[in-house]
Formats: sequence, C-alpha cells, structure tokens
Amino acid sequence: MMDPNVIMVPVFLGLIGAEYAVGRLQGKHLYRLGGLFDDIASSVTHVVGLAVIGLTTFTLYEWLRQGIAVWEYPSDTVWAWLIAWVVSDFCWYWRHRFGHDVSVGWAIHEVHHQSSDMNLAVGLRVGAFQWIQTLPFMVPMALLGMPMWMFATIFGVAHLYQTLLHTQLVDRVPLFGAVLTMPADHRLHHAKNPRYLDKNFGHNLIIWDRLFGTYAVEQANDPIEYGIDRPQAHWDPIRNNLEPWLELFGQRPAPSEPAVAATSVRHRVLGSVWFGAAMALSILLLQNGSDWPLWMRILAAVAAFWGFGQAGRALVGRTGPTAPQVATGLTLLVLVLV
Repeated sequence: MMDPNVIMVPVFLGLIGAEYAVGRLQGKHLYRLGGLFDDIASSVTHVVGLAVIGLTTFTLYEWLRQGIAVWEYPSDTVWAWLIAWVVSDFCWYWRHRFGHDVSVGWAIHEVHHQSSDMNLAVGLRVGAFQWIQTLPFMVPMALLGMPMWMFATIFGVAHLYQTLLHTQLVDRVPLFGAVLTMPADHRLHHAKNPRYLDKNFGHNLIIWDRLFGTYAVEQANDPIEYGIDRPQAHWDPIRNNLEPWLELFGQRPAPSEPAVAATSVRHRVLGSVWFGAAMALSILLLQNGSDWPLWMRILAAVAAFWGFGQAGRALVGRTGPTAPQVATGLTLLVLVLV
C-alpha cells in the first residue's frame, strides 16, 4: 500500500492553493516560494527515504502487527472505530511529546517546527526519520490486532485533520473546541515564545492536553512568533534534517540570519527548475522504485535530494552549482534513468 503522504498529495496541493487564494483576498501573504518548496521537499524526503529501503508507514505497521498482535480487533461496529480513533490519538499525543521532551526525539521532530511561516504547507513538514519515532507508538494498535486497512484509514483521516490545523484563516469552531484541537491551539504549539513552549500537543483531540496539563491559550499581550530559537537560514531540506543531529552532538553551526527570498527573477526561475526536476525524479522513484535494485534507488534519492538543496540555494540568491556538481548530478540522473 502506498504511503499516506503520497496518497494525500493532490488533496494537500488543492487545499494549499485555496488557502493562498483566500489569504490574498484577505490581504494576507501566507506563503513564500522558498518556504513552500522547502515544506513540500521535507515531506518528500521522508517518503523517498522509506521508498529507498522498500517500506511505507503502512507496511511498517503491518510488519509490527503480524509480530505482536494478541487479539483480532473488531472493525464491524461504530464503537470499535471510535475507540480505535481515541486509542490512536492518545498514542500520537505521546509520540508528539516524545518529540519535544527527549533530545533524540527533538532531533527527528525539529524539522516540523523550523519554519517561521504558518500555513497548510507547514503541516507537510516532517523529519526524514519521523518513521523511526512513529514505529514504537504504533505498538498499542498492533497489539490489539487492529487490521492494517483500519489503521490506515484512521491514520490518513487523522493526519489530514492535523494538517488542516496549520492555518491562520480559522481560529475555533464553536462547540467543538472543548474536545477537538483547533487551529488556534496548534498555532500556539508552533510558537517560539518561551511561555508557549511545549504546549498543545494534541493531534485531533485537545482533551489530552487538558488532562495532562499541557494546554495553553494565546495571550493578547504576547502574540505568537513562529519557528524555533534559531532562524531558519536556508531552504534546504537535507541541511534542515542534518543540523538538529549536529546540535545533538554539539557540532551545529552558529545561528545565522533568517533566509530571505531572492528578488531576482533568474534565481526564482532557477530554483523552480531545480525543484521541478527533483520532484519529477522523486515521483519516478516512488512509482517505480519497487522494481529497482537498491543501488539504483539510492542514486535516485541522492540526486533528488541534491536537486532540492540546489533549489533552496537558488531561492535565497546564493551561487549556483559548479560545473563538477552539475556533471555529478546529471551523471546520477542518467544512471537512474538508463
């Protein structure tokens, strides 16, 4: 079964387009081209990384379920589905807290919080190693013997809802805010303001935050500032993923100035071309990689990641790749496509 992130791509892109259009009508500039490309590329690096080793979120779950299930969970009643959703959401709450409270978890999860923007595309940002963090928190569902198709359905719908929380166009829906996580709640979770740190972890349900003392509401005298305690200095998904691990071992580069979008048409076009090429190669790998040998999948992934990095460099107006770098990239691409 295809990874849920891939399945939902057309839906996400449609929603992003709608949010952009509504935002412009309201006089809000919610997107920057470099930030948008970086958000999408971050999601793609996650699913491409799994594709290289021949896995998806669903196949990982099924492998786990077959190994540890002690019961065959029913799927023929509404109550069974409701309980399964609540159990899953409880697990995602603790997965999320692990990503903030444990250093290794933060090295994986930080990518999701790096952006200083807040829009639906930010909901796509995910660390390349997110599946490693997710795996242990799937254990309760696997132990119950929840069928993979049931898990996949709940996972997909729940993650779509969670992605929709990353918007500035909606605050709260009356009557539902006492139970469900609202966009206003999750925007606060993305704040770097000290008083808001490590709050509102709820995936779909906000009741866990209320129960475990991690709920907070934005204060009028302390408006939200998005991002982390150091500026996002580039739009390169590979560097975004590597730098938290360097920090874990005390080797992260010193903070620098925030990424500023290039105003040159040349740089914007060049960045778009690099991004388009990297996306095309990624889609090719996701669609056909299961028939390729491992070395071929690795080469395709390296070439795609390199292309995303070059797109990020171009969109902040930095010098393009050297001739040897272009030659290396083209060689990798030819090797994959031959």
